[in-house]
Amino acid sequence: MFVTTDPDRATPERLRSWLGGFDSTFIGLTGTAQQVADAQATLGLHAAQRDTTGGMAYGMNHGAMVLAYTTDDSLRVMYPMGVSRQSWIRDRPLLAAPRGAR
Repeated sequence: MFVTTDPDRATPERLRSWLGGFDSTFIGLTGTAQQVADAQATLGLHAAQRDTTGGMAYGMNHGAMVLAYTTDDSLRVMYPMGVSRQSWIRDRPLLAAPRGAR
């Protein structure tokens, strides 16, 4: 599941197209600017900021991480940028296992 930090540009159609380039089963979420800001604050993440430097109309400065939740909706792992896909794949069965089975 991917949650946009740029709801002004990330329409559901754009998210579907972009995420489809990675994996057609990915789910993209967007909302109002306030909803996205509230979600970031709830997770303790710094709010994304528009970046208008470098000759672009604008880019986004934002964190790049994967948050892994277990089936009981508990955040278990925060993978920072640079963690390999193989690490996520290795950990996935542990995160998906029932709580007592870990």
